[in-house]
Amino acid sequence: MRSFRQHISESMDIPWGKPHAGWYNPLMKKGMTFEHRYGTTGNYHITQVVRNPAFFGLDKSRVLEIIAKNAEELKRTPEEMYDRLADGRSDTSWRLSLAVYQNGWVQTRHANRSLDLVGYGRIALMRTVSLASLHVASLMDSGSFRVQVYDNEAKAGKTFEDMESMERYIKGR
Repeated sequence: MRSFRQHISESMDIPWGKPHAGWYNPLMKKGMTFEHRYGTTGNYHITQVVRNPAFFGLDKSRVLEIIAKNAEELKRTPEEMYDRLADGRSDTSWRLSLAVYQNGWVQTRHANRSLDLVGYGRIALMRTVSLASLHVASLMDSGSFRVQVYDNEAKAGKTFEDMESMERYIKGR
């Protein structure tokens, strides 16, 4: 089991010029971090799910079943879509992302003096923001760091520039 502090610390040890991303599940206390790359073959959040579905409680057949709906919309076969996601040529499968979010996973992205958290549902995000607040308090107090949260269920985002607003969110106010 890995704490959120370990997850974020690993991310923050990367030089500022290299954006780092990851997935974290606050209930399972499980996470992964990776270098986030863009380009013709990127390294994206969804790439991690396709390459290692068991880590997220899925298997390849379930992943193919989920992305088949996206593949149909994009006029591709599920296998073709799977290959494009696995090798980083595509990072788009909102249905697969949603399935992972609904299993309690939260995307993390750390770059440019901010921490971005993307998930599904206020409870998972509140838990993750609560864990994040323990680690980023000193950075936020210096006024040079912010935490951004986006809830895919509510289709709403929030940016915290100070600990007080973050604590109100955690308490549900």
